[in-house]
Amino acid sequence: MKGKDMRKRKFRQSIMLFGAALSVAGILFTTEAKAKVTKLEQTDCYYTTATVSFTEDSSDKYHGYKIYSDKACKNLVGSNYTSSSSLYISNLKNGSHFWITVGHGTSSDTAYNDPYGPFEIVTKPDTEIKISFVGADDKTATLQWTAVEGANYYEVASAEGGAWKPTTNSLTAPVVGPTRVGVRAVRVSESGYQAIGYPAYLSDVSALSSKIDLGSFTITDTYPTLKKVYFGVVGGQMFAKGNGWEAEGQEVKGKKKFTILNGTMNSKYGSYATVKNNTMYKFRVRAYVTLSDGNKKCGDWSDYKYFILTKDTKYTYGERGKITVKWGKLKGVGRVVVSVSTARDGKFTKVGTVKGSKKNFVIKKYKKKALKRLQNYYVRIEYQTKVKGKWKSSIIVDGNRYATYCR
Repeated sequence: MKGKDMRKRKFRQSIMLFGAALSVAGILFTTEAKAKVTKLEQTDCYYTTATVSFTEDSSDKYHGYKIYSDKACKNLVGSNYTSSSSLYISNLKNGSHFWITVGHGTSSDTAYNDPYGPFEIVTKPDTEIKISFVGADDKTATLQWTAVEGANYYEVASAEGGAWKPTTNSLTAPVVGPTRVGVRAVRVSESGYQAIGYPAYLSDVSALSSKIDLGSFTITDTYPTLKKVYFGVVGGQMFAKGNGWEAEGQEVKGKKKFTILNGTMNSKYGSYATVKNNTMYKFRVRAYVTLSDGNKKCGDWSDYKYFILTKDTKYTYGERGKITVKWGKLKGVGRVVVSVSTARDGKFTKVGTVKGSKKNFVIKKYKKKALKRLQNYYVRIEYQTKVKGKWKSSIIVDGNRYATYCR
């Protein structure tokens, strides 16, 4: 019996050892790492190409990739293999998305084994964008552009610094203007890679001032000999939201009129009117925007301003304690106010007022004191007309200031 028991014990031990060996072998089999591709990343794209990089847990030489037009990977559109860890994929549709799987193997025959994916890739939108300026109000401009197939959104930016990301092919944006605006289409993959199309640009996009303030426009220069008056603003004094302006004027007492239909923005010598000398005029302006279809959308007319060109205004050097200022016969002028200063850009003090029918004024005192000998004096003549019971002054330009001295 002892011999029999001993044989049974050895048999059980053999079974246990064999089981243990199988168990160990099984553990070794299940813990052996399977080689696989990991960390796919799209790094570049063009209209019909895409570049994808990846890493791998093994040193297998070949990598096979398959391209599908659907995430379920049922519609195969291409395949190939490479020995590189970077895939350059061509012959794709522009502005679209695809899904790829990447396998690995030790030969070209096994390169598609153990595929990783699917992973979405995108291509650059290829539609040529055309931008249109279609509307404006006091604070915004409205744009429309060509819709791009496959675009998730659009990047819109203005030269003023504004930036927006609309998902439709139109935008009403706060701008001042005139400014340059650029639009480009963007296609985004599931991993966040952006395929960005080339931008298109449109200039002179602007909001539109509903009414221009009186303090925002003026006469920039005068040429009495040529009977020309230049209007507008220059430098940092841009008077209106708009990409142009127009003016209209007429004699205060008379029928002579003038119009400026396309006033030049930001230019001293671009917009002028031809007028009569020694005649008071009133004029007003309004801003407009020129839309992409060629039509103008205009703001409201401003209130009126007044001006006069006085070609023959003269002065005599002061003799025996007085300075005489002369001008020709005036039309539309109700009164003339004469002021004096001892500095060209200093504070002027009124020294007298005469009716518009007068043609001269004699200055004898300044600040209630007699004029000094050899003292420089600057004379300013203000021509005024009466409108609804209130006096309106002509715009003061350099031609209305005269330097002289008293002998």
